[in-house]
Formats: sequence, C-alpha cells, structure tokens
Amino acid sequence: MNSFGKYVHKNSPVHRMNPALKIIYLITLLFSLFTFQSPLNYITTFMTLFTLILLSKIGAKLFVSDLVKVKWFLVTIFLLELIPFGARMDLSILFSRALSSVYIVAMSVLATSVIFRTTSNVMFARGFEVILRFFGMKKLARQISLLLTLSLIQIPILFNQLERIKIAQTVRGQRWNSKNLVQALRSLESILVPLFFFTLKRAESISISLEMRKYGVFSRPTLYKPLKLSWSDSFVVLMIAFLLLVRFSG
Repeated sequence: MNSFGKYVHKNSPVHRMNPALKIIYLITLLFSLFTFQSPLNYITTFMTLFTLILLSKIGAKLFVSDLVKVKWFLVTIFLLELIPFGARMDLSILFSRALSSVYIVAMSVLATSVIFRTTSNVMFARGFEVILRFFGMKKLARQISLLLTLSLIQIPILFNQLERIKIAQTVRGQRWNSKNLVQALRSLESILVPLFFFTLKRAESISISLEMRKYGVFSRPTLYKPLKLSWSDSFVVLMIAFLLLVRFSG
C-alpha cells in the first residue's frame, strides 16, 4: 500500500539535500503561503515546489496521487469559502477567495509530500535535531529526535499489525458491518485489545534494545551518518532566500 508521503528511495539531488534545510524550506513555504496572499507569491511557491519535484526524479504522478487523497478535504474547503459569512459579498470575490484557500492547502499538502517522500524517517528526525540544537536546546534535542524517529517508524508497523489483526479476526468469524451498537463495540474491542498488547510488547523490545546499546550512557554519542553540507544544498538555500525576498518585499 502506497500511503501518503511514504519515503521513496532515489539517488537525486533532493534526496541528498540536508534534511534540516528541507525542513526550514517547508516552514518558510508554509509561512509565505499563509501570511502573504498575492499572485506573485503563489507563482513563486509553485516554481520552487515544481523545481523540487523535477529534481526528485520520483515522478509527478506520485505527488498528484497524494493530492488526490485529500480531494474531498479540498472540496469541503472550497464550498465553505463560498458561504458569505457576515456582510454580503460579491460572488466573484467569494469564488476568488475559495480558489485561493484551496491553492494554499493544496500547495501545503504537496510540499509536505515532497519533503517526506525524499527524506527518510531517520534523516528527518536528525534534521529536526540539528534545528533544535541551533536554537540552544542541546539537552532535549537528542531525546526529541529519538522520540520522533521511533514514532515515525512505528506508524506503518502499527497499521500493518492492525490489518493483520483484522484479517485474523475475520477468519475467526468476526463481522464488521453490524448495526447493533453493542456488537460494533465488541468488534472494535477485538482489534484494540490485541493491538494494545502488541504496542506494549513493541515498546518493551525497543527499551531493551536501547539499553543493550547503552543509550544515554555517553554524553556525546557518535553518529553513523553525520550531516554535511553539499553542493545540492545550495539549491534549497536559494529557494528559501527567494521565498523570503518575495514575502518581505511585497
């Protein structure tokens, strides 16, 4: 199953970019979209995002599929923006506002998809740690990074386990389309209880694994792949500067 924003391994300039800079780019783009609504800003954000999509070598089809997954959410936003709250407004103004809101959300979803599809969970957490260290949170940076890494890794594992439990219960005769409230709650219990025990067992295994690796014993632990700046990072730096220039010059 190709879930939203799942990492796709490619040897592209975007994959090789420093994850901390990619996170900063994402924050800058979202800040620019939600605080400065003008045609020039929309063109700028689209150009930088489209450039990253081309350089990622993943293919636009995969990113479009991520956008299609939230189509009903976009339709809902469009319809809500057409409602004239408060003073009476012209239909053309409402339509323009609705299109603007849909564009902002669509670009935000697409930008998030680009970052997560080109950055592994470990590297994303490592980049987040670098940003926290830059802001002086050195003591909490490693703990938060570890927590973020484990959380991102466990999400697909839990979904796979949930699907296995549901299949196993279906084979045992469990029905999921019951209209009886009590029966529906029992069906839900047959999934949540095994999933809860699986989560506890998984947490215990991770805890033992960290203890065996003496996590927390050394004050300055080493890194298997230390982050370094490369020539490909110049692209994202220029994009961040370009977005900020357009935002504050408008």
